[in-house]
Amino acid sequence: MLQTGYPGRIARWLGCPPSVVRPHPYALYELNPAWRSADGNSMHNSLGFRGPEVSVAKPEGRLRIVCMGESSTYCTGLNDVSTYPYRLGEHLKRLKPGVDLEVINAGVAGYTSIENILRLLFNVVPLSPDLIVYYYTHNDVHPRWYDGLSRDYREYSCSWFEPPSGGVSGWQKKRHKLATAYVGNIVRRRDKRLRSARHIAGNRPDAFRANLSALALLAKAAGASVVFVNPNYRPPNSDDPAAHAVWEHRRVVEDIGERVGASIVDLNGRLDYSAVGNRSLNDNYRDAVHFTGKGADAAARIIAEEIVDRDLLRAGAAKPLLY
Repeated sequence: MLQTGYPGRIARWLGCPPSVVRPHPYALYELNPAWRSADGNSMHNSLGFRGPEVSVAKPEGRLRIVCMGESSTYCTGLNDVSTYPYRLGEHLKRLKPGVDLEVINAGVAGYTSIENILRLLFNVVPLSPDLIVYYYTHNDVHPRWYDGLSRDYREYSCSWFEPPSGGVSGWQKKRHKLATAYVGNIVRRRDKRLRSARHIAGNRPDAFRANLSALALLAKAAGASVVFVNPNYRPPNSDDPAAHAVWEHRRVVEDIGERVGASIVDLNGRLDYSAVGNRSLNDNYRDAVHFTGKGADAAARIIAEEIVDRDLLRAGAAKPLLY
């Protein structure tokens, strides 16, 4: 009854709101289908995606696009109809009138590429997607701050109950973090004594490369085409190891695209961007990675135009290997 992530009678009696996320046995956590924003402008559907209900079975003749990624895809801070995946759908409908299509927002705040592989297998493949758009920013840089990083990011990630402590007070704090989606303090290690920028250079992006390569190949086995979206970010320099790592990841993605036949859309140079640290200096971004409503719409327009220009709006394989 008191298990973190599930309301139960006591949680309801204490007035705890439905949590934004809930525990998952393999992916650490997932979006809670029961969540609704207080103003009613944002919701998770029964399948655990952001936005209105969708059917698992794809209607005959429909093209289904699934957007995967982190909080920059979920679009933390924006209501449902302002997110970039929703705006992508609107722009595609404008560019391809008469085409039956839908865009599903499968982004989850805080996810790295590892959790997104599991989300692809468990949640996205059953939807029979025709196109998967994967947008990332700096979440896969965070694990590289830890010395001797393993391929499974175990130095960065941990279970919900590690360590079990705090009693009722600790449970209440976990409930609050769940309700506010601040799950990172539960499933990620935050010990500043272990976290250092000097470790980034020593941790090559091998796990990131392996994970996104696997994601692209699995998506193709499911009959879907793949678009990777390379992000804007601070210019790389020796005093900003995190920025250097993001640009390193951009090069990795370009190489993966060439090797596996995935398309690349680059926001750099096409969407105005300027940031100092985590602070945005223009009106397209709320901070270094998260869009404003204006930025989400502009990014969606760029991606939609590239999808149409490259003729990527096509039905997926009739008999995929994965389904």
